[in-house]
Amino acid sequence: MKSQFEEKALQETYKEMELLVYDTVHKFRRRYGGDFEELNSEANLIFMKACSTYNPEKGQFSTWLVFLLRNGLIDNLKKRIKDSQHVTYGDIDEHRQDGSHQNHFLINLKDQLKEESKDVLSLILDMPKDLEAMTLLRGGHPSNLRSSLRDYLLEYGWTVNQIKNSFLDIKKALHI
Repeated sequence: MKSQFEEKALQETYKEMELLVYDTVHKFRRRYGGDFEELNSEANLIFMKACSTYNPEKGQFSTWLVFLLRNGLIDNLKKRIKDSQHVTYGDIDEHRQDGSHQNHFLINLKDQLKEESKDVLSLILDMPKDLEAMTLLRGGHPSNLRSSLRDYLLEYGWTVNQIKNSFLDIKKALHI
């Protein structure tokens, strides 16, 4: 149990670092999504861990705190991705159509695709948050989408051959 002096020191430290914690959570949420209150609660737990594990000989407290916050929030995101519910793949017609030429073109490909390829295409057109987060964690570049899709589908029980054949089917339909 903490003494009254330790409690007061902890409160003062939190007041000094509150804006840093808020800013880190806000930037994380803006980049990866998620519920702010949930992320802020996680950040407060991480703050407590930072207080108990800080070694002044190794650098400033704020550096240690930001290090733990970033890593802790990313670990939490990875856990949410892994624990997410099984994906239900709907018919491609149910996905949003924003009127862009590219999406219109892709939607018209549905008649040329096998069912599994339609599922992959539907994931591209209406990307679930956890797949989007997985792609962002890999740098957010569109070239990371293919590997993110592959890993995402493997997590949900697809075989390597199913994924490969779906990608090839889409490539063939696009005449690439």
